[in-house]
Amino acid sequence: MTYRDILLPLFTYPDTLPEAAMRTAASIAARLGAAAEGEVTAMALEVRIKPARNRLANLLAGIDELVRQENAANVQRALTAGLLWKEIASERALNSRSVVQPVELYCEAGVLAEAARTRDICLISVGPRVEIDRSVAESVLFGSGRPVLVFPEDGDVGQAATFERVVVAWDGSRSASRALADALPLLKQATEVRILTVVNEKASATAGMGEGVVRHLARHGVKAGIDEVAAAGRSIGTVLETHVTANADLLVMGGFGHSRARDFLLGGATQSVLHQPRGPVFLSH
Repeated sequence: MTYRDILLPLFTYPDTLPEAAMRTAASIAARLGAAAEGEVTAMALEVRIKPARNRLANLLAGIDELVRQENAANVQRALTAGLLWKEIASERALNSRSVVQPVELYCEAGVLAEAARTRDICLISVGPRVEIDRSVAESVLFGSGRPVLVFPEDGDVGQAATFERVVVAWDGSRSASRALADALPLLKQATEVRILTVVNEKASATAGMGEGVVRHLARHGVKAGIDEVAAAGRSIGTVLETHVTANADLLVMGGFGHSRARDFLLGGATQSVLHQPRGPVFLSH
């Protein structure tokens, strides 16, 4: 089983997605099946800035002309990003198509969340050079109903056929269960799967709770082992980062967040991953 319908946003404003991130995305897409039965839709975001509403400011500063010039540059950025992706995808023999998606400034997250609802998975790089990537990843994760695979924009996952060593973070939550089900195609291809429970971090995560996951995966032909690691005063994000860096090339976990008043608050592990992923992380909500 493969992920047949993969979405890859190509950010272009205010910063363009680095070539290194596109190459990492191509390697990940190949592992998801885009060189076989799957297909990647690379969506280059052509950001459109609205003209100024203040006529006096426009007369004094020529804002409309500046906006026109910036919008023209954005058209070129989107075309250039699409052409670069097409070249990279061809090198990796991926099934791919590129589309240019016009989008109003500050509306990128909503447009991508909507587009992701009719895809199997969305790939989003996160790093210091693209300003909007974290907010977009959050919006797609919680707004699309589909899994998101985030990865560092300057990371290099290599050109292996699959994710060979996978760690599934398990705390018994609904989002962890959703991630387990959504990641099943990858778990079936892996050579090693470990179920990780961080104990003494929250009351719901207890020793022995990974046994049900092992039983369930066995019914799907996946042999998995159990790891239980004590938090020992460390944050959940630190524990996951340390364990996964040493033991896996992919982390599967549920994305947790909840609304409080006007703010959307992320769980500690989700916030850590979306802020600075150390490697590929498969998230579902």
